[in-house]
Amino acid sequence: MNQLNEEIKKEAKKEEPKKSTAGAQMAKVADFDFFLTRDNVQGMFPTILFAASLAIFYIANAHFTEKTIRQSDRMAKEIKELRSEYITIKSDLMFNSKQSEVLKRLAPETGIKVLTYPPKKIIKPQQDEY
Repeated sequence: MNQLNEEIKKEAKKEEPKKSTAGAQMAKVADFDFFLTRDNVQGMFPTILFAASLAIFYIANAHFTEKTIRQSDRMAKEIKELRSEYITIKSDLMFNSKQSEVLKRLAPETGIKVLTYPPKKIIKPQQDEY
């Protein structure tokens, strides 16, 4: 029995891990065979699926944000253009609606002239009702 104990101690000493060097540790980390077993991959599948869905959501959100910013910039430019067009048309209208400009346009065709005396009021006589 003593001999059996000695053999077990010898085997335990043999199985005792030797001090590993940095190169051996790097080789073990680089070897993914110990990590990528069927059970480990199946256990991590929900986590991988969740991470992939988060990545897809993040990418879609970034594209949507960029599209919204481009639309906003385009609308701001269009608003500036429409505002400047509005101001231009309004100033043209104000200029063309002045009495002197209206007279310049109508005088050659109709012979209308500027009044030199004030206008007269026409009063309708009242009629008696029967």
